Amino acid sequence: MGGRIVEQWIEALLQQDLLAPGFTLATISYRGNPLNAAVYRNGLIGLAKADLEFYTRAIDAVLRARVNGRAVAVEGPAVVTEASGGIPGVPYYMALVRDVLGDRFEDPLASMLRLFRDKLPAGGEPVVDAEGLVRLDDVELDEAVQAELSRRFFAGKPGDPFDPELYQSFMDEYARTRGFSIPGVDYAAEFDTDEVCRAEPAA
Repeated sequence: MGGRIVEQWIEALLQQDLLAPGFTLATISYRGNPLNAAVYRNGLIGLAKADLEFYTRAIDAVLRARVNGRAVAVEGPAVVTEASGGIPGVPYYMALVRDVLGDRFEDPLASMLRLFRDKLPAGGEPVVDAEGLVRLDDVELDEAVQAELSRRFFAGKPGDPFDPELYQSFMDEYARTRGFSIPGVDYAAEFDTDEVCRAEPAA
């Protein structure tokens, strides 16, 4: 979403006096990198992301004045989501990122845990770059990582088949965004949805 929508939410919350002193707003986006800049930063998606960054800075000034709070723009890493799976070329890039990063690849949960552990520590100042942005894409944008991604990306030629293992790796992660491909779950098991809804909550 663009920044104006976020601003409207903040305005409404302030009008109702619903923001606590010291309230922090973190807007999360993805800037991308040279390999996908044509889609993310230089395209229409990029305009919305730039707009969000702009409004976050404006909201920061308002929050500081009204509730002694703050607003920070967070640039997240590439993660597999419903949206990323539908953007042309992105599944291929995501498959490469997952393979190159290996154990260093973060799913959305791991990314958010690192955000609040390392970048937005409780009671401390946010860790920002020269533009005032919190960077969670730092691992992905590491020079060595980007060099290897570029090598693999441009090694392929139009018409080359998608490596089956990379393809399956992405599809498995994509399925997990919808609750599928979870180890230990029997998706063929029958269950009564009405009975589930009638079940009493655990004490």
